[in-house]
Amino acid sequence: MYNYIIENVGVLIGKKYDLFATLQDELNKNFNHFLDILKDVPSNPAERVKVQKSNEEAIQINFLNCQKKLQPSVIEEAIALSDLFTLSELSSVELLVEAEEQMQYFHGFNRGLTAVLLYYDSKKIQMNSLKTLLLARSGRTWILDESTPAEITNFIDSFVQRLVQNGLIEKILAQIGVHEWSKAEENLVRVNGLGSLKHRKQVKNLFEEVKILLGECVFSCACQVPLDNQSTISVINFLKNNSQMIQSNQLDSKLNLDTSHFFLLMALFYCFDTSYLENKEHVEIDAILKSFLQNDYVHNIYNELNKADNAQWSNLGIKSSLQFSFQIFISNLNYFMIENENQSYTQLLANNISGLEEDDNLIDKSIEQHVFSFFKNTIIQHERFHCEKFVLVRVHNMVTDFIYRMPEKIKDMRNRNEDLQRLVEDSYSNQSQSSFYYNAYSTQSINRQPAVAHDSHDFEDFLEMIGHLYANNTLNLELCLNYWIADSEMNANMANNYQKPSQKQISLYKFVRYFLSGDTLIGSLYIAYVNMLTGLCTGEQSAQHCFCLLQNNSHFYDSHGPKISWMHITTAFEKYYESFRTNQTNVMLNMVQQRASSNKGITQQELKGLIAVTKLVRQIALYSEKARLALCQYQRNTDTFNTSTSLTCLNENTLPMCLFGLLTCSIPNSLKGEILNLLATFALSPQIAINLWQSLENSQLIPTTASTSSTQSTSSQSQQYFYKHDIKTELEEVESREEAYPLLKALQAPPFYRFFQHVCTFFSAYFLFFSFNTSFWRRET
Repeated sequence: MYNYIIENVGVLIGKKYDLFATLQDELNKNFNHFLDILKDVPSNPAERVKVQKSNEEAIQINFLNCQKKLQPSVIEEAIALSDLFTLSELSSVELLVEAEEQMQYFHGFNRGLTAVLLYYDSKKIQMNSLKTLLLARSGRTWILDESTPAEITNFIDSFVQRLVQNGLIEKILAQIGVHEWSKAEENLVRVNGLGSLKHRKQVKNLFEEVKILLGECVFSCACQVPLDNQSTISVINFLKNNSQMIQSNQLDSKLNLDTSHFFLLMALFYCFDTSYLENKEHVEIDAILKSFLQNDYVHNIYNELNKADNAQWSNLGIKSSLQFSFQIFISNLNYFMIENENQSYTQLLANNISGLEEDDNLIDKSIEQHVFSFFKNTIIQHERFHCEKFVLVRVHNMVTDFIYRMPEKIKDMRNRNEDLQRLVEDSYSNQSQSSFYYNAYSTQSINRQPAVAHDSHDFEDFLEMIGHLYANNTLNLELCLNYWIADSEMNANMANNYQKPSQKQISLYKFVRYFLSGDTLIGSLYIAYVNMLTGLCTGEQSAQHCFCLLQNNSHFYDSHGPKISWMHITTAFEKYYESFRTNQTNVMLNMVQQRASSNKGITQQELKGLIAVTKLVRQIALYSEKARLALCQYQRNTDTFNTSTSLTCLNENTLPMCLFGLLTCSIPNSLKGEILNLLATFALSPQIAINLWQSLENSQLIPTTASTSSTQSTSSQSQQYFYKHDIKTELEEVESREEAYPLLKALQAPPFYRFFQHVCTFFSAYFLFFSFNTSFWRRET
């Protein structure tokens, strides 16, 4: 029945409307099956007696439309299945008969084990049918084809609304609460319902998929139409008492939010969504607001989230994220009411948010509970986050609304974070003055802990969260473009296609360009800002925007503090290289001492900063070929870029040559791995790859020639160093001893393969051309 519903709803979407009447009858007839979701027909004493006598008296098998006598083994298994799943005896018999017919498709499983798989598969189909119906509902987030007859959409909307009004959300929450694999596994083991590891894995996967689908159904419902007062509070209370952190896989010890609970949290985020207000007509807005802003909705939810009950929450991060989302919801409603006076819904909004317009209590509490750390480490890192378009868009809207609506909160967080950084610096008695990268402040030693009782890293977490939010562009949404305004000189098409930005986009642009990049950022804030820029460069246009941002900042470089710019980046790399190269002779004289103190010239904070900047340069070079070519020809002494597509050769003053020099120095392998990734990314352009190959061969970082006494005598001191400290030595001696393999990972990365591919393609074409010309001239002579 459920497969039929899924297929026919899909048929309706495919515009085969002649089947609508049949589907309508099926839905009305099975309304209670959808409402009492996942509930089976209970065991019946009369049916049990009938099944127990079925070896003598034939019983009716409905789906086969025939009567059949059962063997004693089937009767025994049917009773066991009935007790296991609290299922009616006749349904258990039908399940076993179906399993016997399907055994040919489940190699190695007997009838009982196949029946267990089919049982959970039927539950999955049932949940998919409900999800399909909810997705076919009309609402504010997505729409079906506009040509779909109103009769069909009205019926589906009415059917789903009846389910919700009769307590569908509460029933789903109840099922999620009792849907625990540990209990189910215990019951299955007790009756030998689990077979081999393969069977156990398949059953567990089906069981978990059913639970995830339960959460997705609530999410799909809330996306289209916000949940009412009672249902919203029910979901809040469920997460308050039941939210779980589970281990996603056996190889990773990190705990993640249970996926069904993740979708419940996203459903609440959509209950507090106001993005639809910007694009709807006033009549539609009025209808949507009246549908859920009833019974003092805003004040009830506010009171629920404002309770002093932190100890009762199983995961305080969920409460802080809900407080954050709801405070932005109130702020957006307030601004929307002010901007749209004298509308039919103005009074409705005024009544709902009365007394809360200037109240920032929830946002302050959420920041105190480190809400951005929860977003960064739990929500954004969830395995489903970057796979779900509407989840990603909703969190994006929350973050951008916060920047747009509450800039004073951001400034306050930054001030507190900077005060902490200065307090940390003052807590050290021995301050380092040798840092080239952080030349305005001392850096934190890896072996020292700051003498600070309370920390406030909320602004740092906020910047890092933005970087993580946009770092993965799997869906190709390029939401990060909202942070940039088309003033780039790298792409002439941007000026031609210029559109006036919205006020919100201007605020986001100022946040990136003026509020941060032009100021002095100290300590870990600088690293966090660089990581944020890296996340905001996940497309060609955004990479070009960021390239120009760093190019323009070069004109404002001074000695008062590190401002992120190309001049600052290249200067830092060059000074580190010069610093390490001056110690080259001493290193050659005592290799053992050099290995023991390989990190002596660079602190942990400096290392993090250099790795972050290297990743940023790589990200820009990866997505923008023009920026890639310009970076390889950048001259720091003249601070000029050549954005032409031609490249003749790389001289010693260019960034790639400086990076090759750093690879020959005694720096941590984690930084060497990132530098290799960057060089391999530069080599994605064939004209750069050939130049890099020549530099790589000259340095002998990857040995291509045998080292003989004659070569050593004619080689310079640095060339001897290359032979002794090539990548092969690092892999065999250093990484294997430390059991960390950043260099090996870099060599196995796709850009490095592309590097060799371009080189091989070039030399193949060269030798082909040479051999052709040689044969041609021989023939002529």
